[in-house]
Amino acid sequence: MDIELDASLINWIATANYPWLIAPALRSRMKEFLIQMPTAEQSLLMATSVMAQAIKESGVHWSESPDRRFIAAVAHLSAREIYQTTPTAAASAVRRGGQGGQGRKGGEGKTGGGGLS
Repeated sequence: MDIELDASLINWIATANYPWLIAPALRSRMKEFLIQMPTAEQSLLMATSVMAQAIKESGVHWSESPDRRFIAAVAHLSAREIYQTTPTAAASAVRRGGQGGQGRKGGEGKTGGGGLS
């Protein structure tokens, strides 16, 4: 098969925890971006944002923000892990008596204060 391909518009994205292990001939053709670990405050903001999105998409109408202690407890997790954990925690809180939740869309379920904790 004879195929002609203009590869000038192809972009590659590579990630590496140890970029010095990439062959110098290949590494020299790459543009490197160093992404630092988030600060503690950035981790809390990210966790809050991810939790809010997960709660919204789960269909639970939450009357309060999640408790800061709960956010701090999950802030060390990846965004994916926080997103996967939050709906279970929200459902558990609703089962325990509302804890800030107002049930699924439509308002069924108990209401109360407190948020996820």
